[in-house]
Parts: sequence; structure tokens; C-alpha cells
Amino acid sequence: MQFNFPEVMKELAALVSNIENNVRKLVGQLENSKKEIEILREEIVNLRAETDDLKQRLLNREMQDFTFRLAETVESSSDSLSSGKKLNELIREIDKCILLLDE
Repeated sequence: MQFNFPEVMKELAALVSNIENNVRKLVGQLENSKKEIEILREEIVNLRAETDDLKQRLLNREMQDFTFRLAETVESSSDSLSSGKKLNELIREIDKCILLLDE
């Protein structure tokens, strides 16, 4: 069996070239992935801020509703026992709001 040095060198050069092309493609994919990750991180930050804002708005609405119902309870209630029960219900709702804030 004869060893054909020029032919072997051509094959090695082709293999090296193929490897270089594959490495370039992988580097390009890595860069694209890094950019996509950065975009997704920014989106996460924005969504978290939006979620916090929506939670705060919900809490504000619930507190407005609570205040309104408390005022109605105080105005309409002549019986102190029923007033106490209604106030206890409202206090439980306040506790729920506080739990929402803690999340």
C-alpha cells in the first residue's frame, strides 16, 4: 500500500475547513442565543413590573370596595350585633388583601 502524501494533505485540509465552518456556525448560534436571552431577561423584568403594578391596582380597588362597604355598614346598621358581624367579615377581607401584598 502506497502512501500518497499530497492526497492525504488535501483530505486533511478539507476536514479542517469543514471543522472551521462548523465552529463559525456554532459561534454565530451562540451569539444569537445570547441576544435572545438578553431580550427575554428584559421581557421578564417588564412583566414583573407589570404584575406588581396590576397587583397594586387590584389592591387599591379592593380597598376602595372595602371602604365603600364599611361606610354602608356603618350607615345602615342600627343593630350592634349585625354591625359587629359585618365588621368581622370586612376585617377578614382586609387580611386577605394583606396576604395578597405579601405574595
